[in-house]
Amino acid sequence: MRRSLVLGGVLASLALAMVLVPGRASANGFELPGASTRALGRGDAFVARSDEPTTLLYDPANLADLGGVQLNLNVNNLITHSCATLTGAYPDGTPYPKVCNSGTFAPVPQIAVSWRVTDKVGLGIGIFAPVSPGFSQKFGSSEKGDIPPGLIDVDVNGMTERRAAPTRYQLIEEDLIVLHPTIGIGVALNDRVRVGFAFSSTIVLNKFTTAVAAFGGTDPRNDIVSKINVHDWFVPGITMSIHAVPIDSLDVVAAFIWRDKIRGKGDISLWPLAYRNVGSGMSGMNMNEGFQKFSGARLTAGYPWRLSFGLRYASRIVPRIKDRAAAEKASGKVEDQMKNERWDIEGDIVYSGTSEVDAFVVRPPAGMVSVDGIPIPLPEELTIPHQWRNELSVRVGGDWNVLPGRFTMRAGFSFENGAAPKSLTNLDFQPFRRYGIHAGGTLRIKRTDLSLAYAFFRNENVDLTKTRAALPQIVGVPNTAGAVVNAGRYRSWYNVIGGSINVHLR
Repeated sequence: MRRSLVLGGVLASLALAMVLVPGRASANGFELPGASTRALGRGDAFVARSDEPTTLLYDPANLADLGGVQLNLNVNNLITHSCATLTGAYPDGTPYPKVCNSGTFAPVPQIAVSWRVTDKVGLGIGIFAPVSPGFSQKFGSSEKGDIPPGLIDVDVNGMTERRAAPTRYQLIEEDLIVLHPTIGIGVALNDRVRVGFAFSSTIVLNKFTTAVAAFGGTDPRNDIVSKINVHDWFVPGITMSIHAVPIDSLDVVAAFIWRDKIRGKGDISLWPLAYRNVGSGMSGMNMNEGFQKFSGARLTAGYPWRLSFGLRYASRIVPRIKDRAAAEKASGKVEDQMKNERWDIEGDIVYSGTSEVDAFVVRPPAGMVSVDGIPIPLPEELTIPHQWRNELSVRVGGDWNVLPGRFTMRAGFSFENGAAPKSLTNLDFQPFRRYGIHAGGTLRIKRTDLSLAYAFFRNENVDLTKTRAALPQIVGVPNTAGAVVNAGRYRSWYNVIGGSINVHLR
């Protein structure tokens, strides 16, 4: 009876969190390695180690090996530094200045529960929101809101003047929220092989603001500010894994994740000639005159699939325990990798189908927008090309149980070879070649694990000449070629700080 009440309370809390806890993230090619604090601390080399309820994300087969009922609360915090210095100048000859992301620091929470139903079956449920470089960005404007969207302060002959950000045709503001409510099952076929399956119903909310050249060209006085606000409440996805233990000290795992395309619905807001008064002795935008909002906009974007292989070796203190419940009852302690291993090391290879992200396609509703008295029909389709290629990632990391069962230190390294072609470099997600350096630790107090982790990710520097740049601006007049707007220098890196509480309820 007591066990049922505990489990019922946990599941009720989880259901409430599904309504109350927001998160921002995306899928591989979009996201940074390290979806949980423990994974973050060891370079995301966690496919074969996943020893907490977040195994739902990595290896649902391992639900059949987790002990008792566990509750995991996790928060990752992203601090972004991303800057672009585009090649070119304003109409008066003033060179384009460097523009940096002013997006706010925001926590990304998630929650998961696992339950070992029998000695061969485990269940799990959770809501996940991995950290994404594109989840809260502002290029132009300010955190205080005292500068309108897409404007920056520029030094012009020793005087500060407010002007349209040169990066406005790529991105002004972005706020992407993705939640992965997930439920899964793991089954032990025998003592050496486990299989698992998880189903997710992803929720996507996306707000994306950019500038459109009404008639072509880069004169900001002819720009239309466009804000797309769409949502997709159901993006189905599955995760499958097989986990083998050839010998007690070795884990071998293969896992596959697939999600359907995003098919968002919502509205599009347009501010014609928003920058007409900027740089003419006026510090604000023409944000009210001619404003129009159209319902019925649609956004389509591909979602990458992911194939992972993990190999883990552990130096064991005792042989692998077959009846964990009986062992914990006898010892009165949590019997897991933290207690029964000296150290482990894992290597993962992750191949992501990021070529699914060929373009973001926006289909506005039928309508007309007036620009200087000239009616312009909304285009049937707006295409933002990405043409990502499939990406290969390598993650290496491990744990050292300094005091087995009480205190663990971990470290790792991650590398991604990059999904974006440099010619189409865009500020929205920047899946460039990047490496990550990771560290973390766990302190166990009775049946509660407190974990902290830190990771530093550095993207490769991108210097894109005019001859190599190929990202076109969006133009309001149909069938009009847009200017190439991404030549320049790009520099970016990320700091991620994670914290989690994992409670072994029984």
